[in-house]
Amino acid sequence: MNTLSIVTSVFNSERTIQEFVKRACATAEKNFRHHFEIIIVNDGSADQTLSILRSICARNQKCLVLNLSRNFGHHAALLCGLEQAKGEYVFLIDSDLEEAPELLSEFFREMKIKNADTVYGVQKGRRKGDLFERISGAVFYRIFGWLCPLRYEANQLTARLMRRCYLTEILKYRENQFDLWGFFSLAGFKQIPFASVKTHKKSSTYTLGKKISMACAMIISLSEKPLVFIFLFGLAVTFLSCGVVVYLVTRRLLVPDMPLGYATIASSIWLIGGIVILSIGTVGLYLSKVFLEVKKRPRYHISEIIGCLKAGKVKEGANRLVS
Repeated sequence: MNTLSIVTSVFNSERTIQEFVKRACATAEKNFRHHFEIIIVNDGSADQTLSILRSICARNQKCLVLNLSRNFGHHAALLCGLEQAKGEYVFLIDSDLEEAPELLSEFFREMKIKNADTVYGVQKGRRKGDLFERISGAVFYRIFGWLCPLRYEANQLTARLMRRCYLTEILKYRENQFDLWGFFSLAGFKQIPFASVKTHKKSSTYTLGKKISMACAMIISLSEKPLVFIFLFGLAVTFLSCGVVVYLVTRRLLVPDMPLGYATIASSIWLIGGIVILSIGTVGLYLSKVFLEVKKRPRYHISEIIGCLKAGKVKEGANRLVS
C-alpha cells in the first residue's frame, strides 16, 4: 500500500489549523486509507497555535509537530517538514485553507494519469491584491522569466504532490539562502501544473519590503545574468566614453574658444555615478549571499517535537530531523 506524508507550516494559525487537520485527514484516508502522516511545522507562532497543536496531537496519532525555536520563514519551515517526511508520496500545502486540502485527490489522480513525478497548483487567475500588486507581480515574473534560465511558473501555489524520487533530489540542495520553488524548478523531472482556485480569507503578511527582498533573493539565487549585464553594460559605457573623449578633444582643438559645457559635465557625473553605485550594489548582493553561505549555519532549530517520536530524531549538531 502506498504511503503519504502531508507537510505544512503554521504561523499564527489558531483559527484554521483544526479544520485543516480534519479535512486533510479525511482526504488522506479516502486516497491512502490509514497509511499517512501529517507533519506540521510551527514557525514561531505567537498566538495559541502551539497549544492547539498539542491538543490535536493528543487526539490524533497521525500528527507530528515540529516546534521551531523562532520564526525562520515560510520556506525554511516547509523544508524542515520535507526533510522529516517518510511517505512514498509527499503532499506540501499551506494550512490557512486558502488552498483546499481536497486538492490532494485531484493531484493524485492527475499524477497517475500522466505518470508525473510531481503535480503542483497554479492559480487560475490572480485575484489577491490591488491593481498595483497585480501589475507589479506580472512585471516581476516577466523580468524573472527573462533572467532565469529555468522554467519558473508564475502564480504557483504551495500545494504540490511529489513522488519520493523527486523529493530525494530536492533535499540534495544544501544552500542556506534559498528559494524553495527554485529547488523545485532546478530538480527537473516530469512536472505537471494543475489549474487550481485559491481563496483569500485574510490579508497577506508579506509587506512590500518583504516582497522586494524575496524578489531579489529569487533572482540572485537562480541567475548570474545580472552580473553578466553589469559587465556588458560597463564595457559599452567604456567604449562610448572613449568615443566622447575623442570627440570633445577634437572639437576643442578645432574650436579653441568653445565654452565648456557645465550642464553636460554635471549630467555625465550623475549618470555615471548612479550606474557605478547600482553596479556595486548588485555585486554586493551576490557577495552577501556568499558571505552567509560560507558560514554553514543551520537552516532552522527545532526546540520541541510533539507527537509520534518514531518518525525521527534530531541529529546532534545539525538541528534538523533525520531518520
